[in-house]
Amino acid sequence: RYQGLMNTEQIKHDVWVDTKQVSEWFNIKPGTLKKQRQRGVGLPYHKFGTLVRYNTLEVQQYLDEGKKNER
Repeated sequence: RYQGLMNTEQIKHDVWVDTKQVSEWFNIKPGTLKKQRQRGVGLPYHKFGTLVRYNTLEVQQYLDEGKKNER
């Protein structure tokens, strides 16, 4: 489901990225990510005031868990 330009195999440290970066990595429209946040589904995220940020390690963990559940 979340496939794109992000090489998740190489994530080794905490990095906080914005919606635009995540949308580019996974080729998902920013509006789709917003709808997922509103519905409480999709990638884990954090809000800092009005800012939305995704932690790359948490995204990696979420993707890894999805792979385990597919087996």
